[in-house]
Amino acid sequence: LGRSGVLAERRMAFLVFSAAARSPAWAVKVARVPGMDDAFDRDERGLAVLTQSAPDLADRAPRLVGRSSVAGLALSVETAAVGDRATEVLRRGGTEARQLISAVCAWLVELAAATRLPPEELAAERLRFEADVAPAWEGQADVGSLVTRLQDVPAVLVHSDLGTWNIVATGREFSIVDWESARRAGLPLWDLLYFLADACAQVARRARPGDRAEYLVSLFRGEAELSSVLFEWV
Repeated sequence: LGRSGVLAERRMAFLVFSAAARSPAWAVKVARVPGMDDAFDRDERGLAVLTQSAPDLADRAPRLVGRSSVAGLALSVETAAVGDRATEVLRRGGTEARQLISAVCAWLVELAAATRLPPEELAAERLRFEADVAPAWEGQADVGSLVTRLQDVPAVLVHSDLGTWNIVATGREFSIVDWESARRAGLPLWDLLYFLADACAQVARRARPGDRAEYLVSLFRGEAELSSVLFEWV
């Protein structure tokens, strides 16, 4: 309940248990301030897109039970994701961490294959890349050639914020939460690389702000112990 502007924009989440139950049945999200309905709208749309586009894979996400408001504060109820935050599972390392990484990556590959759309559906994303990303790379890479090669890349459904903080896991079983940033037509490998970058940093215990950038450079250069895991899944 901090006073910072960032915290004020976030939602609170409560886990709700049935009487005498050892695991939660529902998750209740509540806005901290009035006027945050849009975040709940995006979350609902994201879950709906997943269910419609890949119904056989949607069991890895919560199910929206309903929405309401209290005293002007928006709220929603979802089925609960049961387990530990994946961040903590991966920091413990060992076989369990490696198995979880493999399970999430395999699901992401399945999701991309099941939701692929023709390359023309990625037109808006290519324009965004040219406008927002390419200028920062000027003089460092052949951006024009890269954009040209993107012309034949299919679009896929992406979560768009698939860090380990948005995954709840028990062993190889996992649930992916907070679908408010999901897009129906995103770049293939976006979620895979986003997840692997964070997951490998957590396993290597190099996820702190001071260590992270240097570690990710070594990971993507092939110099880190987990680089082989990254390259295998790519």
